[in-house]
Amino acid sequence: MSAKKVVVLRYDPEWEEDFRKISEEIGAALGDLALRIEHVGSTSVKGLSAKPVIDIDAVIRDDTALSEVISALESIGYTHEGDLGIPGREAFRYEGKDHLRKHHLYVCKEGASELRRHTAFRDYLRSHPEAAAEYGRIKEEGAELYPDDMDGYIAHKTPFIELIYSEIGLSQQKEAHQMSEITLAPLEEEDREQFILDNQAAFNYGALEEFGLRDDHFEEDGEIISRATIERSIDTGEAYRILRDGQKVGGVVIQTKGDRGDLDLLFVSPEVHSRGIGYAAWCEVEKLHPEVRVWETVTPYFEKRNIHFYVNRCGFHIVEFYNSHHPDPDDPEASHELDEQFPDGMFRFEKIIKTEK
Repeated sequence: MSAKKVVVLRYDPEWEEDFRKISEEIGAALGDLALRIEHVGSTSVKGLSAKPVIDIDAVIRDDTALSEVISALESIGYTHEGDLGIPGREAFRYEGKDHLRKHHLYVCKEGASELRRHTAFRDYLRSHPEAAAEYGRIKEEGAELYPDDMDGYIAHKTPFIELIYSEIGLSQQKEAHQMSEITLAPLEEEDREQFILDNQAAFNYGALEEFGLRDDHFEEDGEIISRATIERSIDTGEAYRILRDGQKVGGVVIQTKGDRGDLDLLFVSPEVHSRGIGYAAWCEVEKLHPEVRVWETVTPYFEKRNIHFYVNRCGFHIVEFYNSHHPDPDDPEASHELDEQFPDGMFRFEKIIKTEK
């Protein structure tokens, strides 16, 4: 459960002016690098109740301009955070800027699925006031029901969002298969060693993105995840290679028992990050085991990319927080090791598969 305070306010006409001020500052820095700057999210729809945070998509032509865009935005106080598990959408954070309304800034390449999602959802609500009114009611209701639980608030409004997506022909499953073909192949014994090395390389890359050269989260010999951990996972679960058009681009290890499943490991090769491969692979896992009704996984507190990927892309919810004082009840002996390597703990995620009625 996220303890972040949920605040939803009635529509404020000042939000439009807030967007203008922010977009002018960003536009001045980006110049011709930006094709346009879009006001998206609930504050962009007149009359819609919303959290008082301006969502902004700066649209660029393609990835070739991204390095220049990052430098330009750094010059005015923004820090690049990567795609946070959502391909085609680069996130930026800032400190200060007290002269501007609180906002979220994303840079999206033209044609990216997340950009289509943002603008199509906004445009639908703008042209369907009755839907906007109902969405506002649901958001206000969610804020009352879950004032201190952001995950609960998001889960409350998600069914309505998915309904609108279906109305406008958007769905995560559909988008995942508009890319190159992603398949799963059982791990072969002769590929076991390379699988382990690829897994370690992918995890190390994520840690270096987050912490640079700091090594206080590494297990052994400079590795975020140890060989023993990976081998134990392979030996006790089902291991698969993720294939993109037949080429190895990652791996996944799962365990299933009846209607419950555990995602032990999922990694994508760093050179093909931000292309929707992880999400497409997860869709294949769900298809592989349609009998599973509840999936679980865990990730360290510092893995922002994983947390966003599981929650925002795959539909998981944070349900528990493990640490040395609250160990995994199924593995209490791990508390000492957990306290040493991850003193700030691990999140447990759960996804309940809805059955068709």
